[in-house]
Amino acid sequence: MFGVTANDLLRLTFQIAAINHFFHRFGDKEITGKKWYCGFMRPHPQLSLRQPQAASLAEAQDFKRERVKEFFDLLEGIVEDNNLDTARIYT
Repeated sequence: MFGVTANDLLRLTFQIAAINHFFHRFGDKEITGKKWYCGFMRPHPQLSLRQPQAASLAEAQDFKRERVKEFFDLLEGIVEDNNLDTARIYT
């Protein structure tokens, strides 16, 4: 229900690299650096990170199991139709 901040992205990318045993030079801080962030965002100008905002009561109530299942069913269809693997999916 909240957006992703730049720090969230940097921590998440470090975790993904560590879990998948990717070679990296991120150091011991368990976060990627500003240099990585700029290098990633430069070829992806359509992406934007925003400060999270609290969801309204109506939005929170609409976040139900059926809606989530509907989303993942749709995503599964897109993945199968386009023969995608997990390395090519960005949310």
